[in-house]
Amino acid sequence: MGTKVRGQATRTGARVLYVPTGRGPASLQRAQEARLESAESLESALAASDFMLSVCPPHAAEDVAHKVLAHPFRGVYVEANDISPDRIRRIAAACAEHDVLMRVPHATGLLRGSAPDNSPKRSVADGRAQPMTKR
Repeated sequence: MGTKVRGQATRTGARVLYVPTGRGPASLQRAQEARLESAESLESALAASDFMLSVCPPHAAEDVAHKVLAHPFRGVYVEANDISPDRIRRIAAACAEHDVLMRVPHATGLLRGSAPDNSPKRSVADGRAQPMTKR
């Protein structure tokens, strides 16, 4: 799902970095198709970033946060995974200890449901796909 979400950001003109180290061939192919920019390391990606959007399997959310916080990142950490409020609080406490501003788009994260694609835009924030309309 992460590559699909990041791919949506590239369509808006955002520069989106990813770290290919340790990724399998299918993951690398998805990143290329989404026009993501490769970074040499997590450290170099964070050094060039204002925002870190955490999109990973929910069981890995805290590990990802701690890996990010092990670097001198001082941007905004966005926890967008479907995790429990207790886990969000633990990640928020770790961010506060490292002077990193954390944002959570929803009480239990943001991402639920299937990955976005190029079909008509739908919101998956609450687990029920709803068409999004322009104002």
